[in-house]
Amino acid sequence: MSVTDLVLLGLACWAGTTLIVESEFFRPVRAFCDKRRSFAIARWIHYHDGMQTEAPAPEFGVRTRWVYDRLAYLVSCHWCTGVWVALVLTALFGAYWDGWYGFIASALVVKAIAHLVLELRPQAWMSIRSARVIENGTPKW
Repeated sequence: MSVTDLVLLGLACWAGTTLIVESEFFRPVRAFCDKRRSFAIARWIHYHDGMQTEAPAPEFGVRTRWVYDRLAYLVSCHWCTGVWVALVLTALFGAYWDGWYGFIASALVVKAIAHLVLELRPQAWMSIRSARVIENGTPKW
């Protein structure tokens, strides 16, 4: 694996992360996780405030609340999703360095490249928009 491969994996990681966290394609998954998380938290609070006499359904216990909370955070956070996507990509395409530590380091470098693209994308977009405004006086999309 070369440095070029690391950069390409970083770009693939950015694309996969953006697809999961921002796209309309995964919106139902994010909505489902958020709804289940909110319902589990509301059910737990309602039960522990003494308003409910019977025990909550086992599916909405503390463990399930924790799982849905983490799952909702995972599919809506660029950093969390990107780390997992980088780990999968590094496992599929190989690590830059040898050994277990090399695998983790390679995945984190891939994620760092993806995060750099994520941070620079809005700045590049604003630079292009500013250049169009300067040329034409009004933005033309």
